Amino acid sequence: MVTREEFDQVQVILGRKNRPRRKRHEFAFTGIIRCGQCGAMVTAEEKFKLIKSTGLRKRYVYYHCSHRKDPTCRQRSITEMELMKQVDTFLARISIPKEYLDWIFKHLDQIARQEKQKTKVTEESVQKEIRKIDQRIPNLLALKISPDNADGQLLSDEEYLEQKNRLVRERFRLEARLTEGAEEAKEVIELTKETFRFAAYARFWFIKGDGKRQRTILSAVGSDHTLKDGKLAIQMSTPLRIVANCLEKGMKTDCRILSSSNSLESGKPAATLGPRAALDSAIEDLVASILSRLARRATSVKPQFMLD
Repeated sequence: MVTREEFDQVQVILGRKNRPRRKRHEFAFTGIIRCGQCGAMVTAEEKFKLIKSTGLRKRYVYYHCSHRKDPTCRQRSITEMELMKQVDTFLARISIPKEYLDWIFKHLDQIARQEKQKTKVTEESVQKEIRKIDQRIPNLLALKISPDNADGQLLSDEEYLEQKNRLVRERFRLEARLTEGAEEAKEVIELTKETFRFAAYARFWFIKGDGKRQRTILSAVGSDHTLKDGKLAIQMSTPLRIVANCLEKGMKTDCRILSSSNSLESGKPAATLGPRAALDSAIEDLVASILSRLARRATSVKPQFMLD
């Protein structure tokens, strides 16, 4: 008779039970970066080096082309530390001073109130059009069944159905406009806030976060990132590209100037604030640019800036 222990040993040999498997490592940036030469996905591997002075093993992670598209691709590997430094350098380009967030959000809230008022006026106009349609449909039926239309000379069955269906479709369109108008304006404002919040805190989140958080941030800034000759090329989303361009043009200033300015607290127009006028004006332009772009994309694109 075969003992339980002997049975288990056989199962291990056959690979059916308790067979040790190679542990799968999850790396922060695999699956979101492609090789800039051959287009294959960039993969990662870890290596360990024995430190003779301490007797401890030090872990290193390297990213390199997976060679799945071109086995002869000769792109060199890059350490995870160097890759993280490059991501951090990029995030510094979109890092809006946190002191500006309150000012920006107040500005956006003001825009939201203005949009709400515009929406109210639009709603009144749309409701007026709906009431007209609600009057025309019964009038159309009254004409159809009128004794004067007994022979269908005034309004035939086909004409009645065609006109009624057109009015019904128009009513549905107007009702949808009532709902979509208010929701779209609210969504655009919220997306814009998330864009600025992400720009202000992404670098901090990246430095302090774990691999999962770092992966989320790099995925959020855009797509189609490539690695070539040891250099990471990050393809930014349009809103963040606007932020980076404004910062590169000189919107960013020394923190001492930020702290000495009264513009953030007062909410006064930039023109009245002396040395900060150009900077405040640039941020107003930045907000307007991102609002206009997000407004065109709000119903189809949802930037993944929300982080837990």
